Amino acid sequence: MDAVHANGYTELDAHSTFGALQVRSSSLWFQANKKRPMIISRSSFAGMGKYGSKWLGDNHAYLVDVQEGVIGIMKMNMFGITLIGADICGFGGPSTTPDLCARWHQIGAFQPFSRNHRACWGDPQEPWRFKNIIYDKSTGQSYMDIMKSAIFRKYHLMRYYYTQMSQVSYGNQTYTTVYKPLFFEFPDDNGAYDDIANNVMIGSALKTAINAVNLTQSTTQFYFPKGTWCSVFAPTIGECLYFNQSQKYTLPSRINESYVHLREGYIVPMQDATALGVRTTVDLQKAPVDLHILGSFNVPGVMNWQATGLYVNDDGMTTDL
Repeated sequence: MDAVHANGYTELDAHSTFGALQVRSSSLWFQANKKRPMIISRSSFAGMGKYGSKWLGDNHAYLVDVQEGVIGIMKMNMFGITLIGADICGFGGPSTTPDLCARWHQIGAFQPFSRNHRACWGDPQEPWRFKNIIYDKSTGQSYMDIMKSAIFRKYHLMRYYYTQMSQVSYGNQTYTTVYKPLFFEFPDDNGAYDDIANNVMIGSALKTAINAVNLTQSTTQFYFPKGTWCSVFAPTIGECLYFNQSQKYTLPSRINESYVHLREGYIVPMQDATALGVRTTVDLQKAPVDLHILGSFNVPGVMNWQATGLYVNDDGMTTDL
């Protein structure tokens, strides 16, 4: 690492720029040929987010890696890399367990880059390998069913993610991060700085409530800022929570229980990918888009109910936007 380059810089200072410069060169080639680049790199350096995306690199099949992945993705969003994810169920280390892999899919599905990834020497961990392992004997629900449901949730929200990340890419100053801690949206709320891994904001409109630090708790206290928050996924879709002040609220948190809530005052585009048998983003382009709206009264008692949102869609290849 103390080798010296021709320009006087040591390898210690220059090594991490290699991957970033390769990403930049690749991106510029695609742009020069009127193609939208889609580049995922592990090596990165400051400024790489302008040209490409990344994943966090080798993690292990331990619960602590789930929590560290959540924080790592938030940090990379701060550094300008929004399409970022961790290896779901763990790249190395011991074999994953059904509980860990199912919970990791629930959390990983809402990370911008979602991929179940395992070292070639490790035990396989694709969701279908858990299809005969039953989680809930009363319903016959398998661990694969839990993982599959989580993946479809990502498809349901694909238009929302696309809109959020497109705006960051365009340089819209209203959209600077996608996957972020609660306090990014509620900086004056002291409680928003605690329990960061369990309370994640996706854009400004959606909040997840998924236990990233414990697999055995049947209930968990999640933090909700003041206002109305409505569940967007079955089996609790449409159920709303109202808080006249910020507080912790207890929700069920068994392995098959996780939540996403819509924040009052916002509109999000969603699609029912499950009913349509969607498998690819090409299929999603053929599916209808629903707008989920939760209005807000800025002044209590005054009839100025309103909600805002943005929806962006294109062919996925266009460069002249």
